[in-house]
Amino acid sequence: MREEKTNFSFGSPFQMENPISALFDLAEEVSAKTPDVKKKVKIAMIFIAFWLGVNLIFFISALASKQLLRGLILLVVFVFGLVTLKFALFSFEFFSEFSKRHNAIKTLREGDVFEPVPEGDSVLERFLNYLKRNFPFYSKMLHQGSSLKKDEKECSYFDIAVCSEKPSFFKRFFGEERQRILFIKVLSSPRAEELKKLVELAKRISEKYGLVPELVIIAQNTLESLPEELYSYLTEERHTVRIKGKGFHFPVQLVREIEGVYDFIPYLVRVK
Repeated sequence: MREEKTNFSFGSPFQMENPISALFDLAEEVSAKTPDVKKKVKIAMIFIAFWLGVNLIFFISALASKQLLRGLILLVVFVFGLVTLKFALFSFEFFSEFSKRHNAIKTLREGDVFEPVPEGDSVLERFLNYLKRNFPFYSKMLHQGSSLKKDEKECSYFDIAVCSEKPSFFKRFFGEERQRILFIKVLSSPRAEELKKLVELAKRISEKYGLVPELVIIAQNTLESLPEELYSYLTEERHTVRIKGKGFHFPVQLVREIEGVYDFIPYLVRVK
């Protein structure tokens, strides 16, 4: 819904839209063009990569025939081509990140913060039903994903430790997508120290297998008040894993059932 127009007078009267609403409208326009821009950048990257391969063949041929000047020119062209490909990849990643952030904001604006709790025999079953019904990505992960429990004894400490399918080479190369793992643990009365140990365990497993984690803690006893130390840890601490030398931030979230709705701490926007 668009905001009402507001009259601001600066010398002469004119009509001006609410700045915050105007920013969202502008973001909508950019977001609508993002898929087309990403497609064009992707085509450009494929074209650059193809000619880099051709250039490399010509360069090797020039070296084999001892045409040093020609080889030097081709080497310079190859280096500039790599730099251009890197810039194109940066543009692709920028628009991908913008699209994710815009979708998150849009989901939060249009969605309901108070998510109803679905039916189920246990808190874990109800939360899994919530993920399956509302989020295709998690539904696919829970149905088709693989568990690490067979290979990793430490995973048995979690109630759920399931991996997503491995992204294709194309997605990993152009979008830097990583295989993800979802950890879920049900605790009766979670405390900060207990949660810290779980986070370290999840990080250790994730770094070992090269997976980007997400840790969800389900509080079974919601009658108790949340300790201040635990709340501060959930809302202020940043969590990072390093995979092949690159850092990836991951979320840690506490879920509680209160009067038929979910209370998320912190509230994370899961794009549908």
